[in-house]
Amino acid sequence: MNVGLVIAGSLCLVLAGGHTFVGRRLLDRQPRHLDPDGALTRGAVVFTWYALSVMLTTMGAVLIALARGTHAHDRGEVVFLVGAGYAAATVLLIWRSRRRPSDLLRTPVWVLQIVITVLCWLNT
Repeated sequence: MNVGLVIAGSLCLVLAGGHTFVGRRLLDRQPRHLDPDGALTRGAVVFTWYALSVMLTTMGAVLIALARGTHAHDRGEVVFLVGAGYAAATVLLIWRSRRRPSDLLRTPVWVLQIVITVLCWLNT
């Protein structure tokens, strides 16, 4: 067991929790209409904020998984967890767009995320 990786992974999880908590408080104070297309802009800011929290959580899980010290399945676990992080970000984006599904066509980031997820999971 690599204690340094466990600590680093735990710190990533703490950062993710703090980032989410602070973001929730700050984003609630953000004006609903930032520009003529304020809903899309606000949606992009909210998605980006939470996507970073998802990625921080994923990195924490990856580091903790690698801390176990077993080498046989490390590559497969890392690749699977990276794919899971992108899958979670895709689900988050789709959830955030549930009121205006047309936003998914305007910001096709989710397509790349699905491709990354599939490629990661096929190569575990």
